Amino acid sequence: LRTNKAHTMALKTLIGKIKSGNDPVKGLLSMAKASENAERYSDMCSFMRELVAAKVAAGEDLTVEERNLLSVAYKNAVGARRASWRTLILDEYKGNSIIDEYKKKVSTEMKTICMEVLKVLEDTLVPNIEKIISAGEKSEGNTPPEALVFYLKMAGDYYRYLSEIVVKEGDNSDSSLTLQQTSW
Repeated sequence: LRTNKAHTMALKTLIGKIKSGNDPVKGLLSMAKASENAERYSDMCSFMRELVAAKVAAGEDLTVEERNLLSVAYKNAVGARRASWRTLILDEYKGNSIIDEYKKKVSTEMKTICMEVLKVLEDTLVPNIEKIISAGEKSEGNTPPEALVFYLKMAGDYYRYLSEIVVKEGDNSDSSLTLQQTSW
């Protein structure tokens, strides 16, 4: 997610302090909730990414509450950009080169967020829950198959968001077709 450098450094410093504390997962969860209440969804995404990394490093899956917070963080971060992008593709803005440039900025932000959450899901959470399922373990308050379905559905949603942009932008490349097929 694109933010200014000072904000990024301050956020990294804060995350570093939380991770060096007694209970980093609890601290990250607390900050994710505070970010949600403050409607700072990009920050919430950062806290949730770190929480995912900490839980997976400990061999654990996310709780139902943590999964829901992950979903809320990314849904709101991308949702605002989806709404902006849909406004900018209206007929009344066609042919305006400055609006086209701005639309590209918004679609790039949206793609970045989608790719970020897909990386968390596909490279971390899905392999982790598959390992838990293979071992026959139970997760806190939920069954591993439920968690797997949640992660796969969430990934499908973000592939669908990506394919919406690609189709509207007229990209007929192989990667566009792959995105469209993956979203199904």
